Amino acid sequence: MNIVGKRAEASDSRHSFSAATFRKVLKGFEIGGLPYTEVQFQLKRLLATGASPGELREVLRRSELIEPLPDYAYREVLSLLDEAIEQNAALQSDADTIVQEEQLDPAALSAELADTRSALEAEQTRAREAEEALSERIASEEAARSRLDNTLRESERYQAELRSARNSMASRDKVIAQMRQALDQREAELTAAQAELDEECRNSQEIERSLSDSNSLTGAARESLASQAKTIAEMRQTLAAREAQVVTLQREHAETRASLESHGKSTSQLQSDLQASRAQAASSMAELSAARAALESERRQHHKALQEMEDRARDSDEKSQTAQKRLGAAKSELDGLRAQVANLQAKLRDDDSLIEKLNAHVKSEAKRAKQWQAAAQQRESEAAPIVPQPAAEVPPPMEAMPQVQALPQVEVYPRLQAVAAAVAALPEFSSNGRGPHFRATPRAVWIGAAIVLLATAIWFLVHRTAPVPSTPNASTTPARMQPGATIRDCPTCPVLTVLPAGRFEQGSAAAENNSAFEKPLHWVMIANPIALSTNAVTVDEFRAFVAATGRDMQGCETYDGAWRRRPENSWENPGFAQTGSHPVTCTSWNDAKAYAAWLSAKTGQRYRLPSASEWEYAARAGTAAAQPWSAEGRDACASANVADESAGHRYPGWSVFACDDGFVQTAPVGSFKANSFGLNDMLGNVFQWTEDCWNANYKGAPIDGAARADGDCTERELRGGSWFSSPSYVRANYRNHFSVDYRTSSVGIRVARDIAP
Repeated sequence: MNIVGKRAEASDSRHSFSAATFRKVLKGFEIGGLPYTEVQFQLKRLLATGASPGELREVLRRSELIEPLPDYAYREVLSLLDEAIEQNAALQSDADTIVQEEQLDPAALSAELADTRSALEAEQTRAREAEEALSERIASEEAARSRLDNTLRESERYQAELRSARNSMASRDKVIAQMRQALDQREAELTAAQAELDEECRNSQEIERSLSDSNSLTGAARESLASQAKTIAEMRQTLAAREAQVVTLQREHAETRASLESHGKSTSQLQSDLQASRAQAASSMAELSAARAALESERRQHHKALQEMEDRARDSDEKSQTAQKRLGAAKSELDGLRAQVANLQAKLRDDDSLIEKLNAHVKSEAKRAKQWQAAAQQRESEAAPIVPQPAAEVPPPMEAMPQVQALPQVEVYPRLQAVAAAVAALPEFSSNGRGPHFRATPRAVWIGAAIVLLATAIWFLVHRTAPVPSTPNASTTPARMQPGATIRDCPTCPVLTVLPAGRFEQGSAAAENNSAFEKPLHWVMIANPIALSTNAVTVDEFRAFVAATGRDMQGCETYDGAWRRRPENSWENPGFAQTGSHPVTCTSWNDAKAYAAWLSAKTGQRYRLPSASEWEYAARAGTAAAQPWSAEGRDACASANVADESAGHRYPGWSVFACDDGFVQTAPVGSFKANSFGLNDMLGNVFQWTEDCWNANYKGAPIDGAARADGDCTERELRGGSWFSSPSYVRANYRNHFSVDYRTSSVGIRVARDIAP
């Protein structure tokens, strides 16, 4: 939800119907459900059915404040509406002229008007039917948009988890320096391990050669065994042949015995032949057994030798595999460390880029300082003949110049030490090629101190002609200028809180589903402490300014179901009840600038509007979070006055936080929890003007916290959201913009004040 743009409910039913229809058409075009040709057709149809072009033009203006149309669409729609307004004016003029000149019969005119009304009602009936069809179509688009919103909320939850992960990564970054030392040691260990692995590789190669030799021996042994097996086979064949001979002899013996028995040979001859045969068979059997025993013994020996060779080969394989695994693990670990080194080097390159930008800025500021110094010396030479004023008289403003000249000899070194101590607490930007260090070295400390001192010197040169109060203000003593301290330069001046120097990431990351206005995400350095008003400027504080200057501030855009400019409303009467402790509203950017200039003249200090970078830095308060509450927003009402359930009951249809802060419009300042810097209502209550000219994105934006002076300076940037803002728009990185003379009851003022070193 933007500052303006809530649905209006007019009393005229015809106008309400036409305005609602046109609003839905624009909404359908915005979410992509309707083509532009359909927008043109519906607009022409509404105009043809008697819709007021002035009312439709007002709807277009309200819509532009929430979600601008493309330039071509806005120009063409506005041209059609302007043309319709001119045609209506011409028709009315012609009708009046005809009535006056021709003195038409009122009865005839009434009849003609009745016919016209009948035709118009018929056309309106057809328009309502078309409207119902269009409403159904837009309802489906709204349902799709609702699903998209659910997806966006889920995305925001994921983003919160991502921010949590980034925080954990930030804590891990603290050990990077230790990792670098460990990395050097680990690289040495890896070098030694690599040498050991090389040695093991050589041993493995020797083992492989030995294994190859063993394989050769095994092959030879296997060939020998094959030869022996062949010999055994031959011996078995021989034995079989001999066994066949034995069988043959036995058969011959049987035949012989039969023959002897048949022929009646003598027993002695038969026994002699039989014994000879048996002796021959026993000799053959003994020979065969001896051959078998020798062959079995030789086979066992060869089998044992082969088993030993295979065991040696298996051991060699296992050792080789172990060595390969160790080598692979070491290589994987080395690759991981190399990846870490690559990541560190990438971060280093990012920081080096930031250092180059800072160095360029420092060189530019140094050049400007030299130019201011030359101009100052010229002014001093021109002012030399001036006769000094008597001691009793009030010194002129130029008397501050000797103090500035004496600053380098008297106050620079102690201040440089203090700045060095402050810079020592910040991360060092290293360009040594090995990633960012999170330890402040003496060289980095003095470089940072020199940068801050240079900025301080430039500030003094620019403001050296400012009037100096005759007596020092107690609130400007050094003890009161520490971060967190509060300052009040006069009884009716706003209370200020001193903020520390630091740096932060401004905008939204590319992965976040936020507006392109907030991108690209970039680092910004706030080199010097500044003071920001603790609260938004109150009604009582602003009343002193109006009483002193008599500034005319009548007329303000206020809300009572629709945003309209009402001449009777102003900062004293914004359309709802306020007390002196409420934030002042109905103030334009021009009013805010005039108020800051009045404070400067009244106090002798330099009051101004904060830059958008300073404002976002103060709103984030040293954190990376864009909101100090959970993604669901149920705890938002403890920290900010926003569109809540009480506002939703008062104005049905609002998109609100799921909590109740107790206020529909503005709340007294300081009613909610302060942020970590001690500032109240940085989010919610009222939008706050900044110094920056409007630009559609952060391309080319300053990185030193300065206000952006290029772009469309007829419009200025607002920050913070308000009592009217829905959840999507109450964020530290949300950007809005309005014309410099625009006044509304949801916009107020927060001022900044420079802190002299």
